[in-house]
Amino acid sequence: MRCRPKFAVLHSQFRRTSQRQGRRRDREFSQFLRIAHGSLREVETQVLIAQRLRYVDAAGANPILELSAKAGQLITGLLKSLKGEER
Repeated sequence: MRCRPKFAVLHSQFRRTSQRQGRRRDREFSQFLRIAHGSLREVETQVLIAQRLRYVDAAGANPILELSAKAGQLITGLLKSLKGEER
């Protein structure tokens, strides 16, 4: 029975370490998502500029902008879910 308390201590230390690792990974993933969101906005801006300069018409630009809006919603949802886990 003496090994049980040692096991509990080791388990507790392992759990704390894994929780720290999880939070670190979440922070890194959140940073990745913020960068991806910024890149998505850059693409949207480039598409709008191309449309204004008449390099692409609305028929070519709209599907790209619709997809980027959906991707932006997904990224925002992921970021919100990660913030909720931090609490």
